[in-house]
Amino acid sequence: MLKIKSYKTFGIFLSLFGIIIFFEIVFRAAALGRGLNVDFLRITLFSFTYAAFFTFLLRFFKPRMAKVLYLVILIALNALYFSQTVYYLVMNNFYSLTVLRRVGHGFSFFERVFMNLEPVQILFFLPLIGFIVFLTLQKHLETEWFDIRYDRLFVPFYVLGLAALLMFVSIQTISSRPITEEQCDYNYTDNDLYDILYSPRLSIDRFGLMTYVNINIRNILNPPKEEERMDDLVRRFIDNQNDHEANDYTGMFEDKNFIFILAESLDTFAIDPYLTPNLYEMLDSSLVFNNFYAPPYYSYTADTEFMMHTSYYPTPDAERNLTMQAALDNHFPNTLPRIFQNHDYYTLAHHNYSDYFYPRGDFHLNTTGYDEYHHGIDLGLLPDDFVPGSPRDSENDRTNEFDHPWPSDKDMMKAALPNVLEHERFFSYFLTVSGHLPYDDSHPIALQNLETVEEIFETKDVRFKENYEALPENLQQSFLYFHAAHYEFDLALGYTLDKLEEENRLDDTVIMVASDHFAYGLTQNAVSMYDMDKDLEETMLNMHNMPMFIYNPSLERTDIDITLSSVDIMPTLANLFNLEMDYSTIMGKDVFSPQKNSVLFVNSDFMTDSFFLDFDRDGYLGFRDQGISEDTAYAHYNRMIHRQQMSRYILNTDYFGRMLEKDD
Repeated sequence: MLKIKSYKTFGIFLSLFGIIIFFEIVFRAAALGRGLNVDFLRITLFSFTYAAFFTFLLRFFKPRMAKVLYLVILIALNALYFSQTVYYLVMNNFYSLTVLRRVGHGFSFFERVFMNLEPVQILFFLPLIGFIVFLTLQKHLETEWFDIRYDRLFVPFYVLGLAALLMFVSIQTISSRPITEEQCDYNYTDNDLYDILYSPRLSIDRFGLMTYVNINIRNILNPPKEEERMDDLVRRFIDNQNDHEANDYTGMFEDKNFIFILAESLDTFAIDPYLTPNLYEMLDSSLVFNNFYAPPYYSYTADTEFMMHTSYYPTPDAERNLTMQAALDNHFPNTLPRIFQNHDYYTLAHHNYSDYFYPRGDFHLNTTGYDEYHHGIDLGLLPDDFVPGSPRDSENDRTNEFDHPWPSDKDMMKAALPNVLEHERFFSYFLTVSGHLPYDDSHPIALQNLETVEEIFETKDVRFKENYEALPENLQQSFLYFHAAHYEFDLALGYTLDKLEEENRLDDTVIMVASDHFAYGLTQNAVSMYDMDKDLEETMLNMHNMPMFIYNPSLERTDIDITLSSVDIMPTLANLFNLEMDYSTIMGKDVFSPQKNSVLFVNSDFMTDSFFLDFDRDGYLGFRDQGISEDTAYAHYNRMIHRQQMSRYILNTDYFGRMLEKDD
């Protein structure tokens, strides 16, 4: 009897191990585009550990309950691997478990899941189908395979001990070899990757998805606490920051008014002389930043706003996976509105949607310190009782639970600019929403502009017309709606220019337009076929090369080819407007400074003028300057990881707030 139970236990263990390994293989192929390699041996060891742990749990229950629990484990694994695959294909990132607290918000964009489904993802459901078939067949068998309940007190400790031993052996296989042999003050290893999870993608590639979840849970339940040592590291980091030096662009816009427009999903292929005529014309009188990157982090638009306003990287440890929420009570030595306020600017922030998804009102008024903040309800663009997800009546009888009536960007400018222009010296920030997905007939703003855009494509020589005509019909429609949504944004720019000129404020006003992130409402494959501006053959990191320009009618077009990202916005503006700020306490750099800028992506990929590191291409190092060595590039990678960790620790512990309390 005991021998038979042992066989059954071993069979259950092997089935769980096989299922986990199967999921890992399919996941690597579907999400990472990776096959089997040496690292997969370690993933196999970790999978043994998880299978042993699940078996340990199952053996506490009677057969009927054990089957139910086995099914629950199988469904949970299925959901984890499938959802992480789709999330990565949509968002270019892997979600932390803390995002599950906000899962209801994500359903509002559920249609994106279906756009990214591929045949290989059907494989995830095979184990579940197989288990259901097994349960059906077992009714006709005499043997109860789940009759594995413990019958001796000490047996659970043996099983748990086996799981612990397997985990220990698995961890011992992790390399402690430094990233580079070049001498560095800090040199990271795979052991650090296992401890602090500085790159979700690299962690999953080296250790597997289950271990990524394990590390995630461990860091949530027991975050590292080394305050005294880390405080010393932060002090050294700040002391070693180079002082900012004046340059040819310092004070270029000193004392001018400033309008900063963060444009929702404004991608490079949106720009066209016929589809966005106002924007296109503005480029002739602008500083045009050709190598601006808007790297997506955990909460796309909110995290871009956070970087632009604080010059810190979003942190994965943030409450509810939202840095803007977690940092509400943090102290920042510099914020974008405050450095303008210190020079007698009146500061205002606007958004033509509600604060349902993100706490922008609290963040902009209390954390960054704008004098005023107005959202869509304040501006009269949404009803006073508007709640996203509530049904709304229309001729099309659209009562979708997550149907969002995106307000017009032009209407926002009409509602907000009169108040802005009352002030003699102002800095006004606008976050638009008309360009948001979905790009179909459920987008009211896109729908009202669709006929105009269709006529433009039929009668004008738009830049992407040849690529457009080569697309399948369903993708053609998606791009038409994309352009129709951004046509409204261009109307908003036209209205803004006309209003400023009418009030004789145009010459004394600088307008900056930057994108918040790439157009993830369209699949990357579709963008690759359509966009002729991005060099996606060099690296897919260039998918995040976004439009950014600074306009004033007195300027002649100047193309800036230096690499920069969202985190560099505040120091760059401080230099251009000659505003005082503490450059040593931020993560970004003035793009015109002699110091080299680096774009840091969420998975620790990075981009510089001279070289880049792309983990989606198996850690490919690409060199634009052949005079750079691999050791130099990897030493830079070390510095970027360290910079990321300093930013993470400063935010998670409110470092500057604590230092102020100590000084008091």
